[in-house]
Amino acid sequence: TPTAVASTIKAKNYIKTITYDNSQEDFVEKWLDQVFSEALQIRSDNKFTDEVPQRYEVPIIGFDCLKSATTLIFMNLKSNKYEIIDRPGPRSCPIHIIVKSTENSIHLKFIDAKNYVSADMELDDFLRDIGKVEPCESLIKESWLLLSAIDNRIKDYTDYHIDLLQNASLAKLSCLKKYAYCYKNFNISSCYNPEDKANPFDLSMRYWKSKVNSYNEQDKRKKRRIDHNITYDDYQHFHDVFLTQRCHMCQARFTYNNKPTLDRIVNEKSHTKINVLPCCPYCNNLPMTISNQEVYDSLRNDMRNIKISDCAIRKPYLRIASQLNQKRRDVNAQHHYKWLTLQQIIQNMDYIHVTDDDTDSLCLAIAH
Repeated sequence: TPTAVASTIKAKNYIKTITYDNSQEDFVEKWLDQVFSEALQIRSDNKFTDEVPQRYEVPIIGFDCLKSATTLIFMNLKSNKYEIIDRPGPRSCPIHIIVKSTENSIHLKFIDAKNYVSADMELDDFLRDIGKVEPCESLIKESWLLLSAIDNRIKDYTDYHIDLLQNASLAKLSCLKKYAYCYKNFNISSCYNPEDKANPFDLSMRYWKSKVNSYNEQDKRKKRRIDHNITYDDYQHFHDVFLTQRCHMCQARFTYNNKPTLDRIVNEKSHTKINVLPCCPYCNNLPMTISNQEVYDSLRNDMRNIKISDCAIRKPYLRIASQLNQKRRDVNAQHHYKWLTLQQIIQNMDYIHVTDDDTDSLCLAIAH
């Protein structure tokens, strides 16, 4: 049974500590009442100035706290004003706990600071190594010291544009930090394709006829006009294009290992001569436009502290660093973008750079 609880609250314009103990009746509920009351101010401080959708989860961070938080909430909560709406992970060690108030839209998200350090680290070591402070016996003062240590841990990732509180996994944070190093000197205008030493692709009439027929069939199925489509007579023009030009997206050469295709500039129009550009099959298979409103809304709802225009989200520009593995090539447009959202690494949809067959983490990183 808990005997006391103390919390230090850091708002935009103040820091204060609250404490309750078993000398007060229903002290857990009184503590939770005040925490929810303070959370209203935290939400106001963190509210976006524009109309980007926002979740109202206010983080409550402790050290090795989720077992005690579970005890506090499950065993001692008698009020109907609060309910637990999310508790992922094993019963003995949840990843986080989200408590909702039935009186407003505030959600409290209980997070364990041990998610961000090695599993065997104790509180005293956390305060000394991360907080650069000495532990003490006072519950109230220890709450202040813990806040200092958590602030330091947040600052450790700020320089890499990583939101610590949205990534409750040390492995995931390490992965994101790795990509931050990778893209520190990344140049979107450079070509990072390994040079293909295979023979240049020499377009044959037989291959060209099969492509023309295939594109006509595609347009017919989509009920697009084909009277101005490319024809057999355009063979010599595209023969020269494929020999002298590269993929318009990734700048890869066209070889017998990387045969050319034609990518439509405006997806609503047919495969006309003025509406196509040479493109390698890997780039051409990637979704270039989010046409499904549900997928688009899902992306928007998961944006955090990002100011992105609708145009930037609907028409992202993809530059491919190397050939994608088959698993990525087989992903369709909806699943591809939902997967990006779940990874929560979208910082700017203007430029997305696909990394080289990183099958251990399967992350996409963002290049500026």
